[in-house]
Amino acid sequence: MNPQALKRPILVLGGTGHYGQFIVRSLLEINTPVRVLSRNPVKAQKMFGEKVEISKGDILDINSLKKSIKDTSGIVITISAMTPQLIRRYRIIELDAVKKLVDLIKGGETRRVV
Repeated sequence: MNPQALKRPILVLGGTGHYGQFIVRSLLEINTPVRVLSRNPVKAQKMFGEKVEISKGDILDINSLKKSIKDTSGIVITISAMTPQLIRRYRIIELDAVKKLVDLIKGGETRRVV
């Protein structure tokens, strides 16, 4: 792997959620730079402190996605719409937003998506 890629953060979408926070902490344990896209940056900062770069925004907003994927070495998608507040938006959140994300990274520098 390119040494420069190792310095770029891995973006965790859904990083403050149930599974995402474990992914973020696991990456931090192996000294991997992490960026989290969050609608609530205060919550994310309280959860992870200064160790994580927080990108304020929403996966449903194309500009937020563009900003958050810039200069990343990879993306981990842990988003979920399985809460009572979001279940009716399942298709928009878990399908449409991920399709937009894939379209954005085609031909870009980010090569790994999990």
